[in-house]
Amino acid sequence: MKIAVTQVKIPVMRPMFIGGIMRSGSTFLHKLLAADPDLRAPLFYELIAPVPLKLNLSPGQCDPRILAISEMAELFEVVNPDFARYHQLTPTSPHECYHLMARSFLSKACFLVCFNYDDYATWWKNRTKADMVKVYKFYKQQLQVLTSRDTDLKTLLLKCHNHTLFTEALLEVFPDACIINPVRNPVDMVGSFCSFLEGLVPMYYDKEVIGPKFIGKKVLYDLAYYADTFIKFRKKVEKRSEANNTFIDVQYSQLVASPINTLRAIYSRLDRPLTQEAIARFEAYVKANPQNKHGRHQYSLARYGLTPLEVRQRFAEYIEYFHVDE
Repeated sequence: MKIAVTQVKIPVMRPMFIGGIMRSGSTFLHKLLAADPDLRAPLFYELIAPVPLKLNLSPGQCDPRILAISEMAELFEVVNPDFARYHQLTPTSPHECYHLMARSFLSKACFLVCFNYDDYATWWKNRTKADMVKVYKFYKQQLQVLTSRDTDLKTLLLKCHNHTLFTEALLEVFPDACIINPVRNPVDMVGSFCSFLEGLVPMYYDKEVIGPKFIGKKVLYDLAYYADTFIKFRKKVEKRSEANNTFIDVQYSQLVASPINTLRAIYSRLDRPLTQEAIARFEAYVKANPQNKHGRHQYSLARYGLTPLEVRQRFAEYIEYFHVDE
């Protein structure tokens, strides 16, 4: 990707990053916050194709990038008609920014969805801080290109679980960033992600090749790796005065039970004004997107060869450190 010098100079000030672990409520929080008109959340089609087209579109004419990404989104539903129960995917909705990191050969999709990739996983996990600073610098440049045609610069709202693994490098490139960390009972996270992953398997593998118990073993290992890595860094920096202004932990149970009050608390921590327009849009989003809107997502740990006790024991430090509601 060739990047113009003028675009590289576009400032990225006090960005908000949503991290956390898979199935912790990060998508709901991301889309809810994205309703604030003063925040700029990159859309799915922009992340796939971040270079704005130099087109003078007539009223009602659709950006060609949106049409192309629509076909990609439709593929998920063709392969698995129940996919919307796990995750909603539309070209013009806010989406995870891991697509920008994938251009540095760091694909969250490969890490989480692929199997028998030990060499790649080893390479990824052994990335040094210096390696990842380079990745985040390029990531920042892509954001600057993506927003280069915006008429006004807003606070960027970004979401990817990879940020949980590489927080130190992220803060080197974005020293004034705020990192919001959704926290959820690991029994629910693991069970939900096992089910989610099983729903994706038919897109890549024969169902008979990748069974539920194999998925359970992988998910428990992967999610615990995310948790352990993030906690290790948090403990490293928790005594620094700036840490209080950098990290905001959000309990999933509170987010679901009282989303607007949860957002009020987040904005208060950020010392960020919360406008009446933003509140009205938050309320409208919650009303239009009730829990289980696309059908209840049901799952059982037993199907994946796991028990609640086993999961709690593996996530004992996570539960204690973040005071997880059980």
